[in-house]
Amino acid sequence: MSIESNTNYSRSVSGIIPISLIILGAGSSSRMKEQNGHHKLSLRIPEYDTSLLEATLQCYATVSWNDILLVLGAEIQYLQHHAQRLFAGIQTITLSNPEHGISASIRAAIEASSHSSLGYMLALADMPYIRQSSIEALCSAFMRQRNSTECIVAPAYKSQRGHPIIVGTAFRAQLLQLHGDIGARHILRDYTDSIILLETDDEGTVLDIDTQCDWEYFCHYYTQASRRE
Repeated sequence: MSIESNTNYSRSVSGIIPISLIILGAGSSSRMKEQNGHHKLSLRIPEYDTSLLEATLQCYATVSWNDILLVLGAEIQYLQHHAQRLFAGIQTITLSNPEHGISASIRAAIEASSHSSLGYMLALADMPYIRQSSIEALCSAFMRQRNSTECIVAPAYKSQRGHPIIVGTAFRAQLLQLHGDIGARHILRDYTDSIILLETDDEGTVLDIDTQCDWEYFCHYYTQASRRE
């Protein structure tokens, strides 16, 4: 494992980059449903015609991806139309049994991804705080590696590994063998020598939305940020 500062990399990436963006949003959202009766990705920010899913997708909008795959559960399949507002060519994969865990989402997306990609960015659909510049820095760090297909690039905020991560296509077979609800943790555990941690001051790489309290705070944050623009 190596640790690098994101100041070593240009935050701007131009042209189509050979990375498949995979947005994982097939979780059951059980905690939010218990608290307000709705799936969290469908929640809409007051005063804005923007769902949580769209807010997260906006974090990735400044990069021209090789392809984009969105994995959703059947109950929120209609949210694909929200995603198409930002990414016209997005491919939606619907899982009828999201209870099989995030690994099932990863496998389905990898199987449907472009064979011309050098890596897969695995992103969680409930993490809307991530800066666009952080996504660009991760992509730049990955593309600068001599053997990028054999690398795993992840952000690190105050020594805590965050999201999203980019996994080189050399790990495709391992990704297709994932099972359960722990995602790519097995790969991160078994291939530590391949991991490049990109130090960042972006707290958004470790923040997600799980509860009603989380959502209310984010709505306030989003509103304030929009008014400053």
